[in-house]
Amino acid sequence: MDDRRDELEQMIEMINQYREQSNQLYAQLNLVNASINEHVIARETIKSYRDAEDDSEALIPIGGNTYIKASVSADKRVILGIGARYMVEKSIDDCVEALNSRMSSMETGRDKITENINIIEGRIKDLTDRAETIARSLEG
Repeated sequence: MDDRRDELEQMIEMINQYREQSNQLYAQLNLVNASINEHVIARETIKSYRDAEDDSEALIPIGGNTYIKASVSADKRVILGIGARYMVEKSIDDCVEALNSRMSSMETGRDKITENINIIEGRIKDLTDRAETIARSLEG
């Protein structure tokens, strides 16, 4: 009987550990999704800028539902952050391509995180089912 109780306690501890891992993965998933959404907004803003007429006025979103009024230049080049506070000037098409590449990498990461969440949730379900069986046998 004590062996079964010990086994049940170990299962409960494992379930709690898996739930913590699952919560951490969900937090990572939310960050990745937010980053993908930010890149989509950037890409769409750049495309709108590309299609705007020279010297026309544009509202450029800077985040937090805040915009800057700007005049569209004939040059239509974009400054793209490449990490470690370094930036490069690119054509709009090159910038859109770079953003698409980044989003593709993030989507791959998101898929891996989702796969890991599904694996962990499957383990939680299996352990929960086994723990409930043991708990019922201890009650009877």
